[in-house]
Order: sequence, then C-alpha cells, then structure tokens
Amino acid sequence: MSSPDLSKLRIDRGPAGASPGSRRRWLRVVLVIILLIAAGILAERRLSAPPAVETVSVVNAWPAQNYTVLNASGYVVPQRNAALSSKGQGRLEWLGVLEGSRVKANEIIARLESRDVRATLEQAEAQVNVARANLEQGLAEERDSRANLRRSAELLARGFIAGAQHDTNLARADKA
Repeated sequence: MSSPDLSKLRIDRGPAGASPGSRRRWLRVVLVIILLIAAGILAERRLSAPPAVETVSVVNAWPAQNYTVLNASGYVVPQRNAALSSKGQGRLEWLGVLEGSRVKANEIIARLESRDVRATLEQAEAQVNVARANLEQGLAEERDSRANLRRSAELLARGFIAGAQHDTNLARADKA
C-alpha cells in the first residue's frame, strides 16, 4: 500500500463563494422590500384618488304619475265557515243558533255559565274595599299623630311634659 501524497493538498485562500443559505436569506429580504414598496404605492394611489361622485337629477312626482289601473276577473265567494272562541272558560249555559244558521254582527249566539267569573269579580271588589278602608285608617292615624305632635311640642315648650314623651309622639308621627 502506498501512502498518499500530502504535498499536493492546498488551502484555497481566494474569495469565498456565498453559501446557498445566505443567498436565500438575501432573496427573502429583497422580496419583502419589493412587497412593501408595492403596498405603499397601492395605498398612496387609493388614498390620493378623488372620491367617486354620482350625479342625479331631481324630479317632482305627482299622484297622477303614479296612477295604476288594475283589472281582474273572477268571482267573489263568501266565507262559509267561521271559527268561534270565548275569552273565558266555562260550561255552555245557552246556545241560540243551530248549525248552518245565519247570524249578524254582534249577535249573541251562546252564553256561558258566569258564576265563577262573578265570584272572582266580587272577591276583587271586596279586596278593593278592604284596601280603601286601610287607606282611610292610615290617613286618620296620620292626622291624629300630627295633632298629638303639635300638642306635645306646645306642652314641651311650657315644660308640662318630658322630652321623652315628645320624642315618642315624634316617632309615632314619622311612622304614620
């Protein structure tokens, strides 16, 4: 086996060529710069362009210009069925028509039992009366407490009652 000749080996001291990685990096930088310049040019053109204006002419419209004639042919057929319903619930007490009968507007055709509704109405009226009585009682208590407060203020000024009694009357008047 022969030994390799090492004297033929040399170090190249010439200018180093660019590596493929650095070429790609420079290509990317140049591409980004070109894109930024193009975006700036487009933005400048859009911002500096005059706005689009559409001109129109004004016309007065009169009702006679909007007159439309509509002709139609056919038959007018009355509605033969009507659905009835009640606002309240209850048993049917009286029925004043038969199937197929002719009725007029606002004609009473049936009557429902109204005992439940009347009882509810009477209960509501009784509650209103109780509320009115409570209001009257409250107003009377207020008048009485205000009068007691005035009297106790006069008596306190003369020294006939203690301050605690006046404070009690004041609290009662505030409560009323």
